[in-house]
Amino acid sequence: MRQCIFDLRQDFGYTLGKWNQAYQFDLLPDEGLTEKDLKPGDLVFYSATYTNPKLKPFPHKMVHVEIYLGEGKSIGARWHKGTIQVFDSYKFKTDNYYDI
Repeated sequence: MRQCIFDLRQDFGYTLGKWNQAYQFDLLPDEGLTEKDLKPGDLVFYSATYTNPKLKPFPHKMVHVEIYLGEGKSIGARWHKGTIQVFDSYKFKTDNYYDI
């Protein structure tokens, strides 16, 4: 999400700093959605525990956010300094954290 906004910063007129996914999450209404409620354009927030004990957890253990595209797909930059990609599933695993 942050990479998407950074790439489109001239169009949006702003950019997001590092770790703003927790701030975005805090601005959402309290009502939770289930997987069947997802619609294209919804933000998918990922909460997890870092596998590296030296990394300080962030509020809500928020580690990542992507945009849901529909049909189970999402768009985001999952890998450190990666590029934005479309993924066949918004669900994923990584060695960087567990219990997503």
